[in-house]
Amino acid sequence: MYYCEKCDRHVMSVTPRFCLKLRVRDDTGITTCVLFDRDATFLLKKSAAELYESVNM
Repeated sequence: MYYCEKCDRHVMSVTPRFCLKLRVRDDTGITTCVLFDRDATFLLKKSAAELYESVNM
């Protein structure tokens, strides 16, 4: 069972998804980019659920 702070309730089933915040820097400065689930999964070649399962075995 998981607790959702946003909903303020307990839920039985969740779907892990990525929301990666990246700080990108070059010679002109720094910016923050966000990679959401589809793009993060493509970049990492692994879904959030697969990654979660691999560290929680």
